[in-house]
Amino acid sequence: MKSKLICSMFLVLALGLVAFGQEVVEIERVGLHPLFKGGFTDAEQMREAFKKSPAALREALEAAGHEDLVETFMQQFGEVPIELKEIPVEDMLPWMIYRKRGKVTLIQNGQWMGKKPLQVFAFAITKEGTRYHFAVPLKCGNLSLHKSEELPRLVCGLTVTPQKANLGDTITADMTATENASEINVSVVDEQGTEVKAETVSLDNPMFKTTFEAPGHYMFKTSVKGEDTWPLEDECEAKIYINAPPICDLKASADEIILGEKLVLDASGSRDKDGTLTKLEFEFLDEEENVVMTEVLTSEPYLMEPEFEKPGMYTINLVVTDDFKATSDTCTVRVKVRPRLLFFAEVAPSLAYGTYHYYTSIRGGLLYRIIPRTLDLKVAAGGGLVFSDQFKNFFMANANLQVNFDKFFIGAGLGYSTKYLDYLERETLDVLHGDPMEDGWDAIVTLGYDIIQDKGTIFTELRIPFGGNREFDNQHIILAGFTYYF
Repeated sequence: MKSKLICSMFLVLALGLVAFGQEVVEIERVGLHPLFKGGFTDAEQMREAFKKSPAALREALEAAGHEDLVETFMQQFGEVPIELKEIPVEDMLPWMIYRKRGKVTLIQNGQWMGKKPLQVFAFAITKEGTRYHFAVPLKCGNLSLHKSEELPRLVCGLTVTPQKANLGDTITADMTATENASEINVSVVDEQGTEVKAETVSLDNPMFKTTFEAPGHYMFKTSVKGEDTWPLEDECEAKIYINAPPICDLKASADEIILGEKLVLDASGSRDKDGTLTKLEFEFLDEEENVVMTEVLTSEPYLMEPEFEKPGMYTINLVVTDDFKATSDTCTVRVKVRPRLLFFAEVAPSLAYGTYHYYTSIRGGLLYRIIPRTLDLKVAAGGGLVFSDQFKNFFMANANLQVNFDKFFIGAGLGYSTKYLDYLERETLDVLHGDPMEDGWDAIVTLGYDIIQDKGTIFTELRIPFGGNREFDNQHIILAGFTYYF
């Protein structure tokens, strides 16, 4: 079925049937019923006419069922490019607006069927992903929709893995889910909003890898731009957390101990501000930096009492691990373990007998700390040397128990000494009796002071003879000297 109709821009000569039973209006002429009288000769004239007639534009768009386009049209029309084009014969025009007897009238489903292509001013208005291509014939200025198309959807896609990591771990920002982008930019900001990283990534391989040297929350922000897409720009973001490493704290109950003394290592000050501690690893190194002992604690209290096998200077390192397997910096203490057994040599000027003849006593021996810092056993042996024909060299030995008061000590014990004269001669020694001297036992009393720890002491010693004919008046010995430990 065909019908004749004169429209605002076109002379409609025939109607035809299309799919779904819609009628096609065949248009062969234009200019009889213009929307804008006289039409347009150039694009700027048309732009100015539309600008001055907002009511007419609104009426036309509302008549075409595009009330939603009114505001967008008004906003974009002043800036959109306008081109002179030709609509080919048989091209469809979904709708057009013309004015007949002063009334805005709508034609739908039109088809240009003129003898030659129709000259129009063409421009496009875009709203929410749809681009509307408008055509305005030069002769009548009628507003027509030539076609509409859906723009490619610009989609920002971002996945960041892992979402929680340790310092130095590689973080990957994957933007392969982004669609229809012509440019992809990624940035990272910290908790204060400061940008700490930024990069433009390749469209062929939209991946960004980085590491962090400070703990805390970080935000990855991706911004994408498109060309001829909707929207033209898009953003997406993802958060990650960089685990704070645990903090190690180690204290020793003493800087030095004597072998066998108790030492307490206290790591209770170690902590993890964003989690819990799972493991504390102790490592003991000797003076040659050989590992001589290790110990692992997995629960509180974080205390340990190591037992050392031999004296020396020990370095004790501690590393703690948290529940995300992050490790702390190493904290270190150094502890000197003093020996329990010391060997020594000592020299002591000595006075022997009631007349106090001068001798030089030289002895060697050992000192064993029975109760460190409290009670020692000292065993010594040696001799007294004299440079005189009247007296003779003698041997002495003794075993003392010494009680310590910080650097001072007093001691008592039992000794043995040989005679330094065969007998006492009144004429030569001016003594009251001339009994023969004897070898025998001595009671020992000592006083001393440590002047160099584990190296040297000064001391005085009194040897009191007893038993047999040995009497204090004629056979006691007084020593005052220096002991060197090695």
